[in-house]
Amino acid sequence: MRRLLPLAIAGLFLLGACGSSGGSSASDATTTTAPPFSAADRRISEAFQLVAADLPGFQEIAPETSEALDLAQSSKSVQACDFFRSANQKAALAGRSGGFQRGAVKVNASVVIFETPEAAQALVERFRDPLMVQCLEGVYSGSGRAVSVSPIAPNDLGDDRVAYRITPTAQADTPDAKVVDVIVVRVGRAVFSVNISGGTAADSAEVQSNALPKVVDRMRAAEA
Repeated sequence: MRRLLPLAIAGLFLLGACGSSGGSSASDATTTTAPPFSAADRRISEAFQLVAADLPGFQEIAPETSEALDLAQSSKSVQACDFFRSANQKAALAGRSGGFQRGAVKVNASVVIFETPEAAQALVERFRDPLMVQCLEGVYSGSGRAVSVSPIAPNDLGDDRVAYRITPTAQADTPDAKVVDVIVVRVGRAVFSVNISGGTAADSAEVQSNALPKVVDRMRAAEA
């Protein structure tokens, strides 16, 4: 069975994949041997990390969930997400960036690094699956809150990309709706996701235009 070992590297919370012949738990993670990630994997993960210069006017906060790393776990009770359960099993390394906030707008991001671009593209295709709309609706609905999920066209980022907008049903078709945009981008053999929440579509567009191209450029340089 595969398990994840938490690592603290350059301020980025990383999870390195490592094999095990038995079960796993939080209590035995500290006795596990070092995960088999490479120096190149580490460079990519560090290049991915959001920094203050990417998001002027934002303050760094404790990270929250982001789909590339967290969806398989956050959707455990959502049957519509069953197709996604094993999406990251072949990852070499995964982790999350620090979070950022300006007013009510939050930006959270995570990355999953594979051994090949083809394996990374397979994760993008899971996100592109038509079932993803129903999956995200199940994850983001709850406590009496209904949401609608729709694919959106993200900026031209990386080698491939897919994105969704989650809108409270009560705010549908209003220009100032407080949305959650989930942006998934592949850069070589890495896939990162960015959740932009608490703001309007205009706030999301600002983050996509200003911050994400910088992340992509750093990751490309790290893979070169």
